[in-house]
Amino acid sequence: MCGDPDAVQDCKDAGVAIEKSACIRVVGGAELRCSLFERCRYQAQKSEAEQADVIYMAHQYLFHPKFGFIGDVSLVVIDESFWQAGLMGLGKARITLSCAGLRETRYIHARGGRVDDGATNDWNTYARRLASAISSNGEGWLTRSAIEAAGITEEIAEAASHLALRLRVDPGITPGMDPQKRRRQSEATREINQFCKKAKAAWNAIVEMFAAGRGATGNIHCGVVDRDRDGGEIIGVRLLYRNNIHTDWHGPTLLLDATMREELIKPYFPWVMVNCTPAVTMPHVTVRQVVGAPVSAHKLIDDDRRRPKDKTTAANHQTAIHRFARIAARGKNQVLLVAQKKVEARLNAIGLPATMETTHFNATAGIDSWKAIDQLQTYGRTLPGPQEVEFMAAALTGQAVQLSDQDGWYQQVPGGIAMADGTTYGVTLDRHWHPVAEAIRWAICEGEVIQTIGRARGVNRTAADPCEIIIATDLPLPIAVHEVVPWEAPDRFDEMALRGAVLENAADMARAYPDLWESHEAARKARQRNGTNAYNGIYIKEFVPFLVRYRLAGAGQKDRNAWFNQMVINDLRAWLTDRLGPLADFEVLAEHETRDVPTEPVS
Repeated sequence: MCGDPDAVQDCKDAGVAIEKSACIRVVGGAELRCSLFERCRYQAQKSEAEQADVIYMAHQYLFHPKFGFIGDVSLVVIDESFWQAGLMGLGKARITLSCAGLRETRYIHARGGRVDDGATNDWNTYARRLASAISSNGEGWLTRSAIEAAGITEEIAEAASHLALRLRVDPGITPGMDPQKRRRQSEATREINQFCKKAKAAWNAIVEMFAAGRGATGNIHCGVVDRDRDGGEIIGVRLLYRNNIHTDWHGPTLLLDATMREELIKPYFPWVMVNCTPAVTMPHVTVRQVVGAPVSAHKLIDDDRRRPKDKTTAANHQTAIHRFARIAARGKNQVLLVAQKKVEARLNAIGLPATMETTHFNATAGIDSWKAIDQLQTYGRTLPGPQEVEFMAAALTGQAVQLSDQDGWYQQVPGGIAMADGTTYGVTLDRHWHPVAEAIRWAICEGEVIQTIGRARGVNRTAADPCEIIIATDLPLPIAVHEVVPWEAPDRFDEMALRGAVLENAADMARAYPDLWESHEAARKARQRNGTNAYNGIYIKEFVPFLVRYRLAGAGQKDRNAWFNQMVINDLRAWLTDRLGPLADFEVLAEHETRDVPTEPVS
């Protein structure tokens, strides 16, 4: 909403408050304003909020002081999950601090601008001790023994945390400042102010480690953080920590989340009480779960980092899922397909019927526009790697969650899919040994699938608007499943059935479907693999119920068989003539009738 995003970025780079440095501020008795202040929509909403009884805000605001224009708050309602928004240093937003940066001599200034020699000496002594502790620690979480061996005590850590703040330099950025001057002043103070913020976070983590009596801190992970111009390793730390809900927002709070995990909420709200709501039945929803399907990212995503062979395999799996999705959607008026983002893009690129809408995981929460769909299909799940959830758990709790040692992956444990008839279908599950790491894995994986399934609003369905849900993953979910279907990949014979006609003659197959059979020989070999009866496909008889006998014009031609779906192909004879040439004979037999029509040999 800001009309001057460059000013916002300069303030972020310099580590100063955006409102006072870019919007409005009183300096020397004079009020300085951004040139766009009077027509700024962001500012205009403040006066509107002052008059409102209910205010909607992004949950990121919870980690900052409450704006004065909001006034007293009677109740805070947080809808959907917020816990990830408070975690810092994860994913692409890595926060690193190098040992070289800690060893660099830095100065602390007193009022008036003179160097405070005592504080400067203390800071540089403490910072170099920390660099020594990091270097001797080795890769992994920074341990208490390494810290103490470097001569750092809890009192020194507390003192260093206060001194880190005094390293900060005021860039002197004010609202309405000339953009070029503002950029120069931002760049001049960017490095020291960002270092100041990171250094304080590191020392705070050490203070917390001492206070909690831990043997290591889960907020500081040592190792190689970068490489220099010559490719050499830069040793330092990766910082992972949690921003807490600001005290301005403390008070009666209602958390609304269908997949809430207490382990992920308590670090923010230690006093929270989680209401364990019993599962709600969905009597007018049929749930089918497909197990063993190739729906993992490893099996489906064919990006350029994969080996050519693996890319080909992934493309074949995409084709199989694409066929299965179209088969499952047959006869439905409105279908929603949900998969991982890259998989969604691939399926759309292949082409889907107009009755099918697609979206991807992590893009469905809160959306109510799919409440009337006839069918919901989900393929796969989002599953972060073990180290990713361990870093998230460490950032959330400050605990040094041990890096995964299960051959680089999760523990494999037995589990079961709960069936509607009370039985269980056994599957093998991924699990993390650490309770908080496991809660994170579950929230991102199973929790996201549950959120997605909820888009169909199954609990609100009636006999007049039933819904079918197809879940293609081996995950056990808190949903009663009516049927578990082991995966069988539809083949090119099933693709012919989807298009409305299955031919038995190999030469005719290649001529009618050149995109499926690149040659007569390829079609012939496929027929051999499939058996002399072309109707072995798992979906064919349902899709193409009418048997046809035809014979091409010309000497020596024999009767040939084909199955057709007259709902897809209106004029069967014209379809054959258009693709194969003139016919000498054509006869439609009764539906499902298999009169003594000789099955031709593979040719």
